Amino acid sequence: MVAMDYSDAGLSGDVKLADLVLEAAGSADETSNLDLIINELKEAGTPETVIPAVTDNGTFGIINPPEPPTSLSNTTGCHWINWTWAVGSNSDFVEVKINGAWVENCTNQYYNCTYQPHATQTINLRGYNSSLNKYSPHLNQTTTIPDHVPVAIARSVHRHNNVGSTYLCKSIFNASASYDPDDSIANYQWNFGDKTSGTGALVEHIYSSCNWNGTGYDPFIVGLTVTDDLDPLINDTTILSVNVYIAGDVNGDGRVNIADGTIFGLQFGTNCGDYCWGENDDGDQADLNNDCRVNIGDAMILGTNWGYTAW
Repeated sequence: MVAMDYSDAGLSGDVKLADLVLEAAGSADETSNLDLIINELKEAGTPETVIPAVTDNGTFGIINPPEPPTSLSNTTGCHWINWTWAVGSNSDFVEVKINGAWVENCTNQYYNCTYQPHATQTINLRGYNSSLNKYSPHLNQTTTIPDHVPVAIARSVHRHNNVGSTYLCKSIFNASASYDPDDSIANYQWNFGDKTSGTGALVEHIYSSCNWNGTGYDPFIVGLTVTDDLDPLINDTTILSVNVYIAGDVNGDGRVNIADGTIFGLQFGTNCGDYCWGENDDGDQADLNNDCRVNIGDAMILGTNWGYTAW
């Protein structure tokens, strides 16, 4: 150690000569003893006066700098991103930044937040060691919340329908319960199962024939495809079975006779109220023109087609 002048007037008591900063040269976790020797300490002046001095020795260890986090991964929902990671060695906490802005010093191994659908966010992580007052290198990851598939939900307002080309009967299909979890539905496409199609959340269709198989009716298989409003477009498709009988066939047995007249007579005067017969299946059957009322209009269809069969 070079000579130092501590000859300020009035200097007395314990005097701290220096702090030592040692450059590590060894392996991590290696320890060694610190041995300092002061050969001679004198007070400047004439003559010089020897001053008693002591050293405060101890043990020091080599500490590696903090390592960056590892195993950074993410999961996403319609409106959120959750990041997880493993803390790097020798880090007291992990500094978290989103899109370059500091958000927190995190002692957990995750960070999550809500965002707008389809948002893109960049997370920046680095470890910190308080003993060394040092940060690790950065670890970055950019995540985009993906477009989620819409959900197609189709319903036939009437469970029982009739051929309506001669005696008007409109089959009504409702897709309003369909939804897109992260945006909106741009298009509703229907396939009515008889080589015709339509569009819209609520549509009407008239069947000009039925599917009689010799012993009973086969239903029409109706398909609904809904498409979201992003590019590229994503869609979802669902199907439902739709019963279609000959005009006047209340009970769906292929004949228009006294059995149909009995059900119709018991239901005469009833109505479904809101285009849905609910648990009243007989009322739905007796409503031959699908106007949600069992009345003289249905009686005319029944009477005109009395005696007809599906074969």
